[in-house]
Amino acid sequence: MKTRSSFKGIFFYLISLFPWTTYAQSPSTLKEYQKTFTTYPFSEPDPVPNAEGVYPYFRYDGFTDKPVQKKWKVVELENDFIKVIIMPQ
Repeated sequence: MKTRSSFKGIFFYLISLFPWTTYAQSPSTLKEYQKTFTTYPFSEPDPVPNAEGVYPYFRYDGFTDKPVQKKWKVVELENDFIKVIIMPQ
């Protein structure tokens, strides 16, 4: 009989702690927006295809030296500890 009452006590104690775990987590925020970044696009491809890669296709292996302002889609996820910014394009 004593063990049964001790199990009840432990059970009700654990149940009383449950709401604390749900309030311990802070809310996270998710934002999606457009932002302008300085971008260096690819330069013109080499007109002679390289036989080492995939043969009939050009290879873009350089960037231009002229920056352009381009709008990018940004997805931002943030909580109290970390902020993650992803540009899916």
